[in-house]
This record gives sequence, structure tokens and C-alpha cells, in this order.
Amino acid sequence: MAAASLIAGAASGAANTVGSYYAASGQKNALKLQARLDEINAKIVDSQARDALLKGERKEQAFRQDVAQLRSKQRVGMASNGIDLGSETAAAVLTSTDVLSEQDATEIKANALREAWGLRTEANNQRSSARMNRATASGINPLLEAGTTFLTSASKWAGQYDSFKQSGALDTSKKRLGDTASKVKAWMGN
Repeated sequence: MAAASLIAGAASGAANTVGSYYAASGQKNALKLQARLDEINAKIVDSQARDALLKGERKEQAFRQDVAQLRSKQRVGMASNGIDLGSETAAAVLTSTDVLSEQDATEIKANALREAWGLRTEANNQRSSARMNRATASGINPLLEAGTTFLTSASKWAGQYDSFKQSGALDTSKKRLGDTASKVKAWMGN
């Protein structure tokens, strides 16, 4: 019975050792893969940031063209109504259009810059995550994990062996076997 328990303990320790090796190896590979995915995601987000800036520039240009057309319509309208384009009224209307449109154009540009900044921050976070995953993966040593598990299992097994040996459970002498056989026969009624 004691020998069977020792054999089972040794088998369990061996299985745990192999299991810890593959678990550590799997974790290391998963972290490396996640680091690679983080790098890919960072590149995608960088591309989105460039796209946000480009869209912002196009939107600003389109807005400025619309304002130029509005100014032309204002000038034509004033001239057709007999307002002198050199008068203070005409200058005030056109200046007001210029000031308000410049504020709007600046807001369009600022929005694009904020969006790009947010995306670049996200890309930097992805790169930081990739570095962290790589560093964590490099700290994992499957052989060391397996060795630690082996030593822990061996220590438990040795303690169990010593306990059985001290109690006499591992005594295989003929006298002990004869005593055990007599006890079994007595118990069975023979």
C-alpha cells in the first residue's frame, strides 16, 4: 500500500513537472504573440492618426473655399444693391465674415489635431503594452518552472518516503511479511 502511494506520488510529481513546463511555455508564447498584435494595432492607429489630420486639412480647405464663395456673393450682393464696396459698412460685413470664418477654420484644424493626438496616444499605449508583454515573456523560463515543480514534488515525495520508512510501512523483511500474512488470515477467520 505504501509503495503504491509512493509510486502514485512520483507519477503525480512527474506529471506536474511536465505540466508546469508546458504551461510556462504556453504563457511565454502567448505573451510574445500579444506583443506582436499590440505592435500591429499601434501601426493601424498611427495610420488612423495620419488619416485624421488629412481629413482635417481637407475639411478646412473645403470650408475656406465655401467662405471665399460666400464673400464673393456678399460683394456681388452689396454691389448690386448699390453699396460702395469701399464703404465702412461693406468693410465691416466682409471683416466680420473673415473673422468668424477664421475662428471656424481654426476650430476645424484644432479638432483634427485633438483627434490625431488621441490616436497617437493610443498607439503609444499599444507600443508600451508590446514592450511590457515582451519583457514579461523574457522573464519566463519553462525549464526553471519545471525544475521548481520537480524539486517541490521531489521534496514532498521524499518526506512521504521517510514517513513510511520510519513507520515501518516499507519493511519488506520476511518476518514482517509473515506477521502481516498471519494478521490477514486471522482477520479472515482462517
